[in-house]
Amino acid sequence: MQGETKSGFKYEIDDRVLKDWRFVEAITEADKGKGVAQLEGARKMIHLMFGEDYDKFMEHLAAQNDGYVPSEAVMAEVKEILESNTPKN
Repeated sequence: MQGETKSGFKYEIDDRVLKDWRFVEAITEADKGKGVAQLEGARKMIHLMFGEDYDKFMEHLAAQNDGYVPSEAVMAEVKEILESNTPKN
């Protein structure tokens, strides 16, 4: 899947990543976990999604936020990407 977020980040994510069991585990932990486990799930999920483009993603967010990468901005972008690529029934 590929696209561009509202903030201008252009991404290309291998569709197989979203079907990979490791991604499913990470997103489940990020969604249902508590505390550190929830954060670790989110971290794994984002690394799996972006792979080699992880640093590019972080740099984009830092450029949008005075050199900082707010966790809220990370999760908002990830949510936007996942929702824009979810099939509508």
